Amino acid sequence: MRDWYALPDEKQDYSSDLDKGVAGLRIAYSPNFGYTEVDAEVAALVKAAVDVFAKLGAIVEEVDPGFVNPRPIFQTFWQAGAAKLLRGFSSEQ
Repeated sequence: MRDWYALPDEKQDYSSDLDKGVAGLRIAYSPNFGYTEVDAEVAALVKAAVDVFAKLGAIVEEVDPGFVNPRPIFQTFWQAGAAKLLRGFSSEQ
């Protein structure tokens, strides 16, 4: 069963062009999306992967997308959804 909120399946094989490599592709890389703390081990592994792309000829640029922490917005939506769900429960539930 598919996720009701997902886009329709495009039936596209994204692996078909992998043999062409990444040389010349532009890759934007943000180590922390501009707002979050990242575990040092995870950050080092991601940086190592980014370095591999660069060695393979990709044009890698470190960027700060300027995102703010989305948690307060997420919590508002989540709590509203939870309240709606709980409204249908009996006091015994």
